[in-house]
Amino acid sequence: MVEFNQQRSRQSAALLIGFLLTIVAVVAHRFLPERRLTLDPSQEGAHFYLTKGEEALTQVDWVDQSRLHFKCHFAQEASPASCGYTYELLQGKDISYGSDLSRYRNLKLTIRYTGSARYLRVAIRNFDPRFSSVEDFNTTKFNALNLQPKDLGKTVAIDLHEFTVPEWWTAQYNLPRELAQPDLGNAIALSIYLQNERAGTDHDVQVD
Repeated sequence: MVEFNQQRSRQSAALLIGFLLTIVAVVAHRFLPERRLTLDPSQEGAHFYLTKGEEALTQVDWVDQSRLHFKCHFAQEASPASCGYTYELLQGKDISYGSDLSRYRNLKLTIRYTGSARYLRVAIRNFDPRFSSVEDFNTTKFNALNLQPKDLGKTVAIDLHEFTVPEWWTAQYNLPRELAQPDLGNAIALSIYLQNERAGTDHDVQVD
């Protein structure tokens, strides 16, 4: 009889502990970081725009801005020639205050593309006060990866660890190795663009 009572006591204690842990989990859930961040241009306060390189090298225009559908024309083939789309991740108007993307696991993109591009580049700019300047956007860290056209047309899940910092960018600002690693802790802009395509080519891009 004593042994049976001890077993019942242990079961009751286990049930009580389980009940308390469930309550704690439910209450704590609301304080956990958001698991998903949706970049929706229709959201109030959202800022996005088309970008291009030197004036004479490319032309970029909206086909349907509400659907993030744009087209690019490369007039000349040169390394500065580029065109694309940028979505700001700022928490206000201060360029030094962005969004912490390091707490997320992946980036999901669906892009409809028509054209002869070798790749579409996805880039995330990160502001780091140790070397970034509010007067010069190019000093924000350039985290990037390339997507081949064959990978587009369906949703692509990009592990955020796939982003790298190109050597030309770290060399340009002469950063030590410890500062040259990818960083998404204070991201200020997400860009999707084409660069240095053949002269006379046209490209159609829609970001779903």
